[in-house]
Amino acid sequence: MLLDLLGDIERQRGCHSLHIDIVNDKSDRSYDQVLVTLDEIALGMYTYGNSAEHCGKVNYWRLVDYLFKRVKSAPFDYVIQMQDDIRLTEDFFDHAIEMYESIADNKKVCLNLMNDFTRDGKNMWTGSEVVMYPNCMDTGWVDMCCYIAGSAYFEALNFEVLPVDRSWASREGKSSGVGMQISQRLHRSGLKMFQVNKSMVKHGDHISVMHPGHRAEVPLISNHDRVVASMATIPSRVNACEDAIGSILPQVDMLYVYLNSFRGVPAFLKHHKITTLRSQYLGGDLGDAGKFYGASNFEGYHFTMDDDIIYPVDYCKCMIEAIEKYQRKCVVTCHGRRITDFPITSYYHGNFETFKYTGGQYKDMFIHIPGTGVMAYHTDTFRFDIKMFRASNMADIWAAKELQAAGVPIVSIKRLTGWIKESRKTDSRHSIYSFCNRNDILQTSEVNSMRWQLHEI
Repeated sequence: MLLDLLGDIERQRGCHSLHIDIVNDKSDRSYDQVLVTLDEIALGMYTYGNSAEHCGKVNYWRLVDYLFKRVKSAPFDYVIQMQDDIRLTEDFFDHAIEMYESIADNKKVCLNLMNDFTRDGKNMWTGSEVVMYPNCMDTGWVDMCCYIAGSAYFEALNFEVLPVDRSWASREGKSSGVGMQISQRLHRSGLKMFQVNKSMVKHGDHISVMHPGHRAEVPLISNHDRVVASMATIPSRVNACEDAIGSILPQVDMLYVYLNSFRGVPAFLKHHKITTLRSQYLGGDLGDAGKFYGASNFEGYHFTMDDDIIYPVDYCKCMIEAIEKYQRKCVVTCHGRRITDFPITSYYHGNFETFKYTGGQYKDMFIHIPGTGVMAYHTDTFRFDIKMFRASNMADIWAAKELQAAGVPIVSIKRLTGWIKESRKTDSRHSIYSFCNRNDILQTSEVNSMRWQLHEI
């Protein structure tokens, strides 16, 4: 992991003059290749030291204190402290410095460059109110995973980390206590600690050496990947569509809206996060399949939405946590069907175990057919292509068949009743169900055209 990180540092250094300072917590593995790499990339501008004893989590404060003492004797403009199990995003150093300098607050002392889904927008140890800024937030705590700071940070701490009570640091499920101590000391001094909205470092769901049990239950997954959503709509649902988009837009980086047979683009869709796709100039009227137009080119988390649903404020966060819980091996949804009798007699009136998005579910369940209006996945798991959807208004079936053929499990996730709501501005006469439920020969035939297995993990 350290070698991977050093490679990232070399690729992202740009025009910056770097001094790399590494402390090894008395590892029993050979680090000869690390020293060779440092000679190659740091050109003598590095310090490498071995701890006299293995500190681990209980005495982690000693390692950080050592680094602080090193900082005191070295000239610098910025210090970026990072753990060895992260990776850097593109133009990392340029962006980190630019973001830090853009915070117009003379009480700032550091900027956390990591953001993860479980702690996003939360205050951890100081109880201060979280204040939102355009690209970051004042959270009042220091994340020891990765932060950037100037001299004021270290001067306020007198370039030292104080001993941490062993009764705290030795407890499973508790932190090392270092970040908590630093945060509380800085907070008492009236200084501010910020966190980026979008993570500038990558941290995946790998085993933690310091917190193995806790990290197995609460994975530390950075939110560096793009969150892209897509939706298809029709003119008769424009009012409901506006509400649906209002509920999801703050949670995503980009939203694609496929307009089936619209004469113009509604004003509420003219937003810097929204790209509209008009059926007249693209694939024609695709019905609900329009939500998959261009999906083969997406990277990151892809959410497929419906225009008649009101999504909760923590929808994307919870769905991404579910995706990562299954290590990106599943597609997750909040609606769907499990086939109980095969062959089915009718897609709309046959025997299924049904999981409705408006209803609650006491545990995760593997299913056969997802509701694509409340579905999400990572493009590492699967890539949909619009060519897979061979007829309109059957997106759930086409998606299910492609995932079934690829052996990708589908999970309907645990949720509370009413977490997701149906729009009150829709007319049931314009729903896919109302058009198709009395003539579902094609839908039934497609479901019966293959033998279904319940893929699980």
